[in-house]
Amino acid sequence: MIIPFQIVIGGRGPGVACGLRATAAGRSTEASIQIPVPDGDPVAYGAALGQAVFVPAVRQLLLDVARGADDAGARIQIQLRTTPELAGLPWEWMSLGTETLWQPAIREDYTLVRVAQGAHPPPTLAVAAPLRLLIATAPGCGGQADALGAALAGEVRARRLIVDRLRDADPASLADALAEEPCHLLHLIAPAVPGLSGGPARAAQPRLRLGRSLDALALANILEDYPTLRMVTLSGNGPESVGPMTTLAVGLHQALGLAALSMGDLDGSHATDFCAACYAVLAAGEPVDLAVTASRAGLAEFGGLWGAPQLMLAAGGEELFRIGAAEPAPARAARPERRPERPERPAQPPATRRPAVSRQMRGRLDAAIQIFQPLARPLLRSPLRGRGAADVPPPRLSRRVIILIVASLILILMVGRSLRWPDSTSPSTSTTPTARVLPSPRGEIPAVPVMASGSDTRNVILADLTPTATVESPPTISPSAPMGNPLDIPPPTGFATYLAAEGDTIDGVALRAGSDPQAILALNRMAPGEPLRTGRPLVVPIYRAGEALPEAPVIVRGNATRPEVALTFDIEIDDRTLYAFLDILAARGIKGTFFVTGRWVIAYPDAARRIVAEGHEIGNHSLTHPFFTQIGMDGVSPELDKTEQLVREATGASTRPYFRFPYGASNQPAIDHVATDGYVPYHWSADDAAIPGWMNRATANPAQVYGEILLMHQRQSTVDSLAGWLDQIAALGLRPVTLGEAMR
Repeated sequence: MIIPFQIVIGGRGPGVACGLRATAAGRSTEASIQIPVPDGDPVAYGAALGQAVFVPAVRQLLLDVARGADDAGARIQIQLRTTPELAGLPWEWMSLGTETLWQPAIREDYTLVRVAQGAHPPPTLAVAAPLRLLIATAPGCGGQADALGAALAGEVRARRLIVDRLRDADPASLADALAEEPCHLLHLIAPAVPGLSGGPARAAQPRLRLGRSLDALALANILEDYPTLRMVTLSGNGPESVGPMTTLAVGLHQALGLAALSMGDLDGSHATDFCAACYAVLAAGEPVDLAVTASRAGLAEFGGLWGAPQLMLAAGGEELFRIGAAEPAPARAARPERRPERPERPAQPPATRRPAVSRQMRGRLDAAIQIFQPLARPLLRSPLRGRGAADVPPPRLSRRVIILIVASLILILMVGRSLRWPDSTSPSTSTTPTARVLPSPRGEIPAVPVMASGSDTRNVILADLTPTATVESPPTISPSAPMGNPLDIPPPTGFATYLAAEGDTIDGVALRAGSDPQAILALNRMAPGEPLRTGRPLVVPIYRAGEALPEAPVIVRGNATRPEVALTFDIEIDDRTLYAFLDILAARGIKGTFFVTGRWVIAYPDAARRIVAEGHEIGNHSLTHPFFTQIGMDGVSPELDKTEQLVREATGASTRPYFRFPYGASNQPAIDHVATDGYVPYHWSADDAAIPGWMNRATANPAQVYGEILLMHQRQSTVDSLAGWLDQIAALGLRPVTLGEAMR
């Protein structure tokens, strides 16, 4: 049972007096408040919003209603309605308290939704599982759709969802797709733009660029003929879409009464995880406000922008589907039948008290949050769980988690043996580690290896290995071990990066840094006797106390004295374009460097193996493709370490020493942290969109592009252009090479 707690706020904007009315269970209170001006920090602003909205009278009413909800075994749904001038504020971030925050948007017993004046929900739809989801994308937005499809593969295999794709959608093709296969959920990925000032009122409305520009009314006119549709998700492709997308979602919801979900300013990977979790809960038959809350909680547990998604929902319309019932044959209608708005009814407590959220429902919500687990950050349970949490049974371990735990225990035992430095006088002692060990901060002893998803034990020390940290002589590598392979070095206590200076030698760098020459050669894929070029970036493994080296910056160019250009590819979407790239390179006998995400390796391990099998370099592009400037320093190592582990397991190769920041977004703390994990970050001189201009510059003077780095993404337009680009490069007397070759 749900008890609505309605909050209506009227005003012309932040910083001026606004009127507030709160209504619940037949009681109401009013107040005059002042909404603070946004300061750019959503957490701090959410606290300010909470203080402004939940004035003492409103807070007391909420406490009284909460007690009644407990007695009735019900939950509260906070229904927020504002004027258009206030709709763009991040209301989902509202919180109260200091030490223990009360954040209704991520509590199952205080779900928060936005409502629009006059919106009436369509009736609950009886559905014989599975639900059908249509993902429609504007041109250039296919990558998000591919990632979402991959994230929902488990739901599809379990026959809880059918996922259809519509690429390069326009209004006509969208209508045709909905008519051919009536869907229950529609996910639109397209840029949104603000309206035009002046002229007709409709011209001022934001528009969705889906083949052509559509305002909310035009989109509603397309969707109103499909009575099985219950929810529309709007996801943009950049920060400029955030404000217009919210306004579009409000307008669409108000026109049709459908649940409308706007992704706000979530980046692509977090939006994918959020929507995958949300659709999984809906496919299990739960209300949409709980599905969105579970997804927000998943983002919150892993440091994402959990307050960014906004749910527009008509009062009483949270139950979108009744799963398992016979689904009526879809009939085209001018508009779904609308019901009058339900009057409020006081909660009637049942004979026996029950938790606000049932055990079965809680299990489904927690299962949805598991979708976020590949982020591999510490799995700290939120202290903000709803009442009745003590009654929830312990979560069941999935088969995959059990396997990972067992493998971790085995590998820890193996590492315990491998971490004892080999005796340099004993040729029979192998120096090849049996498992990778996460580096501790420099100067500390080796840490426990991180093998299981969701754990981070970088600072947990193996007490019985303490004596090995006092060994002063660096380990040596067996002469029979192959050079140029990062997997062949003994486990270091840490890493540093360094740009070789004039007069440097590998032996000299090793002596200064407390490293080992052969380990430096192997980690940087160098051959014995290879000269050290001035300005070459190096990853230096640390084995004993030594001189602190100046850290290498982000690298944007290789050797500028040789007619070579580095071919690099960012791989995170599908395997089809990857195979196309490989075929084009193989036909010309060219090798490149492929930066892969860990999530892509999970989805396409065979494709990852082919990269390595065909002699290409493989680099680290993070696990989930987040903005490294937003995940915090505690989120950096899990992104790198889990991807390295996945690549090793799938291919037998290491991603070191190559790393590329997703979106090219970095700051100095992130660069420094990447260095301590054993990577040099690489940027680019030109990407797909800029390569034609780069070609013009190279044609005018080929020497000015020597050593530059080209970046290509998984776009069909790039696949179509790659062969021609390679022919042009060859015609200019330039040689396309791997990143490692360009650094020599």
